[in-house]
Formats: sequence, structure tokens, C-alpha cells
Amino acid sequence: MESGSDSDRDSDEDKVMELPAAQQQSKPPMKKGPRTSVSAEAFGTWNKKAEFKPPKHDKPPAVREALKKRLSQAFMFSSLNPQELSIVLDAMLSVKKRAGESVIVEGDEGDCLYVVDSGVLTCTKIFVR
Repeated sequence: MESGSDSDRDSDEDKVMELPAAQQQSKPPMKKGPRTSVSAEAFGTWNKKAEFKPPKHDKPPAVREALKKRLSQAFMFSSLNPQELSIVLDAMLSVKKRAGESVIVEGDEGDCLYVVDSGVLTCTKIFVR
């Protein structure tokens, strides 16, 4: 059962208070300008869309198999199907570094992946206080 009469509820719902004019427009309306943060790649005469051709670097079967085994242990490659994994393996290139030479420097753009076949790496982090 409801408390109160319908007329009480109606009178409560109908009460509307208007704000003084100064409070209604406390901020001036924003001017609309050009949109920001909208981007899309445009294709046309000057930027033709071409089919992606992944790089392909030949490697001995033993090296390819070792890379395949190592990548299968990494979560970011675990969902690739055999064809996709083959594309990644084909794109990998052998890089040799000398003792004391940096492989990755903090702050550099992360544009490649390294798989260490042999040797020892020392990882350091310099903390600035």
C-alpha cells in the first residue's frame, strides 16, 4: 500500500525552482573550433595503398627450428597459427654483438625483438633521484 495521496505526490513533483539569471549562465558558451585528435591514414595519388610484403631472410633449418621453439614459449607469439609464425620467423635477421656492446638502451624506440642464442647479457637500470 502506498503512503500519501496522489494529490500530495503530484504537488511535490510539480514544484520547479528557477535559478536567477546570473546563476543560469555562469560560464560563457564554448566556441566550437576545429576537431582535435582525429586522424586516419589517407590514400590517394600521393600515398598509394600497397600490399604489405614482409621481409624474408633465409636461415639454416637448425636456426629456424631453435627460433620456433623459443618463440613458442613467449605469450605474445602463442596465438599465431603456423603460417603467421612462419612469416615472423622469415622476417628475423641474425645480429651479432661484440662483448661490451649495448643491445638495447633505455629510452630507445622499441622497433625490434632480440632472441639471444649464445652469450651473457647484463641488464641494468639507472635510477635518478
